[in-house]
Amino acid sequence: MGVCASMSISILRGDRRLWGLISCHHSQSRRVSYQVRTACDFLAQSLTVHLESLEQREELTQRIRMKSMTTELLAR
Repeated sequence: MGVCASMSISILRGDRRLWGLISCHHSQSRRVSYQVRTACDFLAQSLTVHLESLEQREELTQRIRMKSMTTELLAR
């Protein structure tokens, strides 16, 4: 790729398994400050919480749909 600097930020699931990666590259050698690394870590944690929330909402919606179908079938 022709890069001299790279940084990756892990996106982890609730069970601490790797879900994805944010990968940053630069054509020149760079040193990333502590503040920027901390901000990137916060971004990754925020994204993880958001993804978990979306997954839980989807699971709840599916459960509600299944419960509704069950109720409808029992009524018939």
